[in-house]
Amino acid sequence: MFPPETVDEILLVLDRMPTSGRIASLHQFSFREDQIETALREVAAMDSRVRCIDLDKARIDRVSQKYFGMKGLIRCQGGTPIFPFFFAIEEARNSLIIKLDSDMVFSGKGIATATVDAFAADPALVLMNLPRFGLAPQVFSTRAFALDRHRLEALLPIRHLRLDPIRYFHRLLTGRAPCKAPEQALERETKSGRIKHAWLDSGKDSSLHVTLSWWPGLKDFPSWINALEVGNIPRGQQNWDFQVSAWESDTTSHNKSANHD
Repeated sequence: MFPPETVDEILLVLDRMPTSGRIASLHQFSFREDQIETALREVAAMDSRVRCIDLDKARIDRVSQKYFGMKGLIRCQGGTPIFPFFFAIEEARNSLIIKLDSDMVFSGKGIATATVDAFAADPALVLMNLPRFGLAPQVFSTRAFALDRHRLEALLPIRHLRLDPIRYFHRLLTGRAPCKAPEQALERETKSGRIKHAWLDSGKDSSLHVTLSWWPGLKDFPSWINALEVGNIPRGQQNWDFQVSAWESDTTSHNKSANHD
C-alpha cells in the first residue's frame, strides 16, 4: 500500500479527545492509551517514514476557521471527527495526501501509485475516493480518500457543514454540535461541481473496513491481513466491511482477485 518510491511520509495522529454522539456508542471498545502509545512506537520502529504526533487542541479554532469558516469545530452532531481529520491534513508535509481512518486495510500495493498518477493527469482534480471492495462508486466517504491540499485551499472554506436553522438551534440547546459530518459537506460540494472529485480505479486493489470491536481477540487476524495485502481474499468476503466468518471458514481457498465481477 505504501511503496517508498511513492509515499515519503506516514503520519499517524493520536486523538485523545473523548468521543461523542453516535460514534461513541458504535466504538464502545477501546484500547488503553498506553497500549496505543506502545503500538505507535512499534510501528515507528518498523519504518523510518512513520511520524507520530498528538492532536494539538490549541489549534482547533485556527483549523476549523480555515477549512469551514467557523470556530470551535471538534466533532459533528453524531460524533464524527472534524478537527482531527483536518488537523492531520494540515500537518502532512506534502500537498498530495491519502487520508485514512485507522480501521481501514487494503488489498494490493498499487493504490498509492495510481493516486499519484491520477492527480498528475488532471490538474483540476481536488478529491478522490479510493476503491471499496465489493462496492460500486457511491457517496463520498472520509474513511479512505485522497486530496491535493493546495488545490483544496484555493476553494476554501468548505460549505454546507452547518445544519438547517431548526436543527442548528436544537443542537445548541441540547449541548450537541450544530453541524453535519464533513463527508456530507464534501459530498454536496462535489455534487455541485465546485470541488472536482473522482473515483480511483486501480485495477484489482481496494479497501476494506475493519470493525475495531472484534479484531484484537482474533489470533489469525495478522495472517489474514498478510493474505489481503497480496490480493488473496476468501470468496465469502462480499462487501466493504471485513467479514470475519468468511475468513474463519475459508482460510485456504482464496479469491486471487480483490474485486468480484
